Amino acid sequence: MAIINVTERNAEVQAKVQSIVEENVTTITIDSITNTLDDFDDTDNEYTVYQSTDCVGTGTLDYADATFRVPFERIDTGRKVLFAATVVDGEFSVTMNFPTSGEWQVTTDLVNSELSSQTFSIDTLTFKVL
Repeated sequence: MAIINVTERNAEVQAKVQSIVEENVTTITIDSITNTLDDFDDTDNEYTVYQSTDCVGTGTLDYADATFRVPFERIDTGRKVLFAATVVDGEFSVTMNFPTSGEWQVTTDLVNSELSSQTFSIDTLTFKVL
């Protein structure tokens, strides 16, 4: 009679489920962000902007035409703000207008938190809002 290690079996099942989910996820690629401030030492995927200013992120998304919410989270308070994103003919666009200064992020988990399933992946984007 074989003895089954339940912990190991659960880990195997979770890894397989995660692999299946990752295969069906579409990557959001951001090519540009408008109204960023050039005088700062921003790194990749980090942007400095003024609060109460429209900043438009555009890129490509291999996904059917759609409109969906993109939540950003302020790192120090956990406050969330939602912006509307659109996809038209494979072109992604989101207009962001941060209401307060601080450091705001969007992550894969945040993007998918407003959707019914794990649909998208995105590199973490950080906005330092003055």
